[in-house]
Amino acid sequence: MVKKAAKEAPPASPIATRYGTGYRNPGSPDAIDSVFRAAEIRAVNSTVEVGEGDEPGSRYFVGYVPSSGLLDAGSLVMHDATGLTVQLGFKDNPNAFGEFDMSLQGGGPLVDLADTAGTDFGLNDLGQRFWEHAGLARDPGGELDVLLTVVGGVGVADTKIHCALKYYRQG
Repeated sequence: MVKKAAKEAPPASPIATRYGTGYRNPGSPDAIDSVFRAAEIRAVNSTVEVGEGDEPGSRYFVGYVPSSGLLDAGSLVMHDATGLTVQLGFKDNPNAFGEFDMSLQGGGPLVDLADTAGTDFGLNDLGQRFWEHAGLARDPGGELDVLLTVVGGVGVADTKIHCALKYYRQG
């Protein structure tokens, strides 16, 4: 009689329970930050008009955001510009959200969710507060100016750039 080999049990798969930033870990004494759970979504919808002959260094104030706010992945930069390159950011960090080549048709999402290398404003940047993007050492409180800065090309009359900056703010 031939003895059958015992069947080996398949290796156990690791089953994990983890908690996102919007859910309190019941095993932790730490409370969650309310901006991740009970936040309001707000937006700055602003259109700036580039003047004819505006050169690199020209700045356009887009709006204000709370220093403690978080950028939403659905934010957009749209334009009808050609031959112009701008940066979107803050006074002390004008390239906080990246550089936009306005020769690309129509614009698009501000957040490149596929970018995890840190070359553009990507998924890894979404958990940072605006004050961190502004390059500040700590939260100053209040609001921060958001601005566009021309870094290449020369403005053409009647060129418009629209920024729809959605952000989360503590309620």
